[in-house]
Amino acid sequence: MRAAIVLCLLTLSLSAVRADTPPADPLLGTWTGQVHDGAAMRPFGLRFTAGKSGTPDLAWTLPEANLKDYGPIPMVLHDGWYHEASQDHYDLQFRLADDHEHVTGVLAFDGHTLPFDLVRGPLPALAERDMGGKAATPLWSFKTGGAIWSTPAYAEGAVYFGSNDGKVYALDAAGGKLKWSAATGGPVLSPVSLDGGWLYALSDDGFLYKLARKDGKRAWRFDTHGGAVKRQGYDRLASGAVRVADTLFVGSADGALYAIDPATGKERWHYLTQGMVRSTPAVADGRVYFGSYDHAIYALDAKSGARLWRRDTLMPVVSTPLVADGRVFIGSRNADLYALDARTGETVWRKFYWVSWVESSATLADGTLYVGSSDCLQFYALDPATGEERWRFGAGGEAWSTPAVDAGRVYVGSVGYAGYGRFGGFYGLDRASGRPLWRFDLPPGGGDQGFGVGGSPALGAGKVYFGTLEGLFYAFPIAG
Repeated sequence: MRAAIVLCLLTLSLSAVRADTPPADPLLGTWTGQVHDGAAMRPFGLRFTAGKSGTPDLAWTLPEANLKDYGPIPMVLHDGWYHEASQDHYDLQFRLADDHEHVTGVLAFDGHTLPFDLVRGPLPALAERDMGGKAATPLWSFKTGGAIWSTPAYAEGAVYFGSNDGKVYALDAAGGKLKWSAATGGPVLSPVSLDGGWLYALSDDGFLYKLARKDGKRAWRFDTHGGAVKRQGYDRLASGAVRVADTLFVGSADGALYAIDPATGKERWHYLTQGMVRSTPAVADGRVYFGSYDHAIYALDAKSGARLWRRDTLMPVVSTPLVADGRVFIGSRNADLYALDARTGETVWRKFYWVSWVESSATLADGTLYVGSSDCLQFYALDPATGEERWRFGAGGEAWSTPAVDAGRVYVGSVGYAGYGRFGGFYGLDRASGRPLWRFDLPPGGGDQGFGVGGSPALGAGKVYFGTLEGLFYAFPIAG
């Protein structure tokens, strides 16, 4: 009898505990599946943890863009749908199925709406960095006083580039000896462009400089009115000058594209956009193409500056256009690489980078398009007719570099951030397969500015030349 009473009391006690303990939220834990962009799919995962507001907090994983456990993000529940409590750049909306076995929803950002359908399971794994290729040793290096974002130019045994120390440099390409340097009034992040015995470089003081290649003496400087614009955030490019026939074209931080007389440095016309123009223009068939921070891609009449078309991408465009075969290839921070009809601006195809900005500018060689990415940490070889991928190389770092190409290799650099698991380096890849033939890894450093190779390489005299964010300029044999 006593045992029965004790058992009864224990049962009542456990029932009371169960009554006072709320049931676990069925969302808690990890969910896995696919996120869709049209017919294309990529692995996607969500992880839910108990939140302070009574609804779970969320973190999401998208291996294609190297995002792992992005969060935690507080959620709110409304009419059976969960929404982010305070939306950031991305907007996640989803619901739990009645059987508690599926989570369906959408990931929306910058004009993209990507549906997903997930089941319970482990989060998808991120891709490994490609560590192949032999370690290469530089032929020579040259130290400047600032980070080097500028893309160099090679001609007749000399290599030219700018530095954040405010100078333009000319080095002997054989041994790296300084030939001359010319000071400007601000950092020089722009590509250096050559024009016979002259070169052009845009400085952050707002002036475009025309310098003599033999000694660096200034012929003129043109005020682009961009000197008062301060750089903020991921603003690390500058427009290069492009000469076609008797006109020089350059973009400015003041939002304009300028057409200049290269002989006198006098303005012929300008076209004003609503954002900084960091994109280097491309000129073809009497038209000039470029992108702007006002989210648009433009085509102007090269003689008059009259606008022919404007294409809105919803995010800044800093990529330099490549014009070939009647198409304009250009990237946007809306995560799309576009092939546009050069005449109309209409989309021929787009390659979606799965939330990764497209900062890199494309190179076309022998029927293959070579281009990098940001958060995807990849370099791609694409079919220029369709945008279909032929191969990819996992650099493990932000692949902002515009590839240089010779008969058998592609040369590319990457930027690393030590706190984010990004790696900085330079790579010589096999053009046919993307297999790394040689590599030059750079030691972590640089803080918020990162480390590695942000600018693009140049080729000449059997060597590849590039600068680093550590302020060093290197020459390597093309074979590594």
